[in-house]
Amino acid sequence: MTAISNIFTRLQRLGDVLTEHGTHMALSLAVLIAGMLVVRGIHKGLIKLMTKNRFGVVLCNTVYIVLTIVQS
Repeated sequence: MTAISNIFTRLQRLGDVLTEHGTHMALSLAVLIAGMLVVRGIHKGLIKLMTKNRFGVVLCNTVYIVLTIVQS
């Protein structure tokens, strides 16, 4: 009986945390996804503009990595 009550207590705590912070978590996730889409769009645009030589491809990939790190 204590195992069931322990599980119920943990589920209740999880519900309390989600009730208190759920909106912030959902908003953070939405901002993260939007940022990833913007970074992907910038990367695709740079690839179209700068793929004439090997340096352009390296530069585009470097910019993509930096933007992904900064966005996160």
